[in-house]
Amino acid sequence: MTRNLSFLLWYLLITAAGFIGCNSDQPVGTLESAPVVKDSIKTKVPDEFIDLLFADQSIQQLDNLASARTIGNKSIWTDFLSATQLALQHKNAEAIAAFLVIADDKKNEPRVRLWAWNGLRSLGVRPKQVGTLGLILEVPQQGSTELLAMYADRSARYINYSGMVVVWEQHEHKMDSLMGASFKLADQIVAKQALTHERSHVRTDKVRFSFLTTDGLMQAEKSIDALNDPKDNFTRIFANSVQVLSEMVNRAKTTTKE
Repeated sequence: MTRNLSFLLWYLLITAAGFIGCNSDQPVGTLESAPVVKDSIKTKVPDEFIDLLFADQSIQQLDNLASARTIGNKSIWTDFLSATQLALQHKNAEAIAAFLVIADDKKNEPRVRLWAWNGLRSLGVRPKQVGTLGLILEVPQQGSTELLAMYADRSARYINYSGMVVVWEQHEHKMDSLMGASFKLADQIVAKQALTHERSHVRTDKVRFSFLTTDGLMQAEKSIDALNDPKDNFTRIFANSVQVLSEMVNRAKTTTKE
């Protein structure tokens, strides 16, 4: 089987990432932190950290999440906790109004808006126009899985198959352009193609694309060999993602603690 060029570039990049040092013994990228670029973390990445990247938690899970984040921290999570509490108390009209305020505010982090839409859909409210706020690629590698998560605010998270993490939290023209192009392609895919409306946890030998939309999480899988058509939107997203990964890995290498 002949692997395509983009996949070979991805493989070379993740191999290089294995040499990135670390300057912390804790996972980075929590919602409360906003680092520019963090070095890789050579620890096992908790399942909870990975799950939060997909922003597909239930109302009860969201309530627990908001409760943990409002302790001594008055922020968007205070409003979020109010909304989840209203929903759990079956005060649907008030809960919908509270969730809509959060979901419609483009200054909020994309995952926060996605969680608000989770709450709205659970109360029977669906978006008039579906928008993609997150895009995650899971790539089979070394008997494990690579994960690159990109969000509409142009932030990104990369998890190496060894368990190392790189977080991107800044604006640069090249990265903004690459991710912006990928989100336009993602919107086209969501609008036109049949996708699975359920998150799979099964590891396969295919590249898995997760589209985190205001109408819920949607997935598709493509074999490595299928990602060769330059006119295909999945291929174009994958090629863009390789470039995003390259920027993240190279920047993390330059910020490694001496």
